[in-house]
Amino acid sequence: MPAFKRINNSDVVVSPYIANKQWGFQPCDTSGNGIQIFFGSRLTESFSAENDPVTYDRYERLVYNSINHLYYQEFSGSFLDTGSNMQSFNYESASIYRASGSYYNYSEQGYTVKAFPTGSGSQITVISVPKDLYGLSLDPGTFNISNSAASIYDDGHQNIYVISSSVRVNIGNVFYQHGLAVITNQSYQNVFPKPPLARNDYVYYNSGDTPKTVSPLTNDYGRSGTLVTASLALSGSQTSWFTNNGNGTITLNTTTGGVYAVYYTVSASLAEACGGYLGSNKGKIIVYVNDCNFAGGTAVYVTPPTATPTPVPATATPTPSPTPTVSPATATPLPATPTPTASPATPTPTVAPATPTPTPTVAAATPTPTPTLEFVPIGTFNKVNYNDCNSYGLVDIYLDAADYIKYFNNGGCFNNVTAYSSNIIVRNSIGTPLTTQYFVDNCYVTWKITGGNLTYNTYQC
Repeated sequence: MPAFKRINNSDVVVSPYIANKQWGFQPCDTSGNGIQIFFGSRLTESFSAENDPVTYDRYERLVYNSINHLYYQEFSGSFLDTGSNMQSFNYESASIYRASGSYYNYSEQGYTVKAFPTGSGSQITVISVPKDLYGLSLDPGTFNISNSAASIYDDGHQNIYVISSSVRVNIGNVFYQHGLAVITNQSYQNVFPKPPLARNDYVYYNSGDTPKTVSPLTNDYGRSGTLVTASLALSGSQTSWFTNNGNGTITLNTTTGGVYAVYYTVSASLAEACGGYLGSNKGKIIVYVNDCNFAGGTAVYVTPPTATPTPVPATATPTPSPTPTVSPATATPLPATPTPTASPATPTPTVAPATPTPTPTVAAATPTPTPTLEFVPIGTFNKVNYNDCNSYGLVDIYLDAADYIKYFNNGGCFNNVTAYSSNIIVRNSIGTPLTTQYFVDNCYVTWKITGGNLTYNTYQC
């Protein structure tokens, strides 16, 4: 017969047991265990959601800024009120010089060496281990990466290093509590192969241009490998307008004006790693087709109306007598010429052409047409409100010849793609500048019209 005995809490002893497990991964195929590789870049130009480089679905700028913000505190900015910032054992308040909130302080005084690259174009590589694998933290001194490019070790004090010519070289840091390793040394950014980088392409054609062929790979980077032209693949809702030529080029098959967009990817061949190939991010090709009847893209020809000469009265062209007959008492005047006072002492009077009657310009010899200025219609655009993107009707926009040249050279945009300002005057069909309203152009920029002038609207659709 079983017997039961009460066990008091004081009789229970809990002994912690820390278990460690070793994990390995392939840098080109991390989907099985969740370990991920990210690449970051220090970019100085303004952020562009369309054109900033993207690797493995992450903006490289944001990877760089996030790592910098949380682990290296390379901030600059105005003075801050830090009274409400979080403070705890692990968190350190932002100083008045740091344009940031709190950041995690991992430094081991005297041991951790932090050197973060801040020059334009600097790069970092981030190895991220999911919490399901590292648990409480990575085990100090056990982080190791070995491949054909380098053998990287962890010194147990948050530093990672390589041995080069028998000399230890620090190349970055490992942050155990978050399962992150960051390679900051610019000489070791090739430890993991980088996929090719597809960049967006903006191409401009007239409707009559043929063929409308685009070579997007000239704008791309193979990085760790060599671009394979035959690997170019198209996607998107407008792929039917394009022909993939199989040699790294595509051709747009239309003579209709408009904006045509298609997405693409390309692969790069690698010498050894990743099965020989890595695929790029998704790039975008935007082709602007001007619906016009001329080629070249730099001039607008406006035909003036036929000039109608002004009829000339019969008396407009006097014929002076070469030897006028003079009366001693009264000079014989010409028609429409005031009667001059004859001078008896002067046998030769003043000849009529010198009188105040002007000699008119003969219209048939020198026509002076006054052409009516013609305005070029560039399209119908959706009107929106200043703070939302609902359609409030349509607006037809016309440009004069000078502004149309600017519009055409900008690829059918009111600005030059990167500058959010415009010196183009928008008008109606008779040339009157348009009144205050808001609209979205073909380049997806929302503009405010004030007396025909365009300003970049704060609220963008």
